[in-house]
Amino acid sequence: HDRSLKILIAAMKQSGRALLPRLNHVISLSNFLESTSADIKLIAHCHTGPGQRFDREPVIDQKWVIMIGPEGDFTPGEIEDARHRAYREINLGEAVYRTETAGMIACHTISLLYQNKP
Repeated sequence: HDRSLKILIAAMKQSGRALLPRLNHVISLSNFLESTSADIKLIAHCHTGPGQRFDREPVIDQKWVIMIGPEGDFTPGEIEDARHRAYREINLGEAVYRTETAGMIACHTISLLYQNKP
């Protein structure tokens, strides 16, 4: 736990932000879907089309949840479960990314949406 906290603090300092990221404990997908509350809930997976891109107008202080699938992607049943819990499917672009890269791309895209807001 101490090592994880040190990594989170180092990431916060490196980014120049005053927000300490939260590291959650591992839980099952069904528990995550049932317990997560957010203003915007998204699921990124490999079977989306080009029309399913980020298109939200960002609002300050909104909570976002973006689910990034494991290697091999989400199963059709997992995607359906997310849809039933008001998750909107999104496309991160034409390329298929590794899980750790896809998470960074999603966060960067949201950051750009906030930066480009008039």
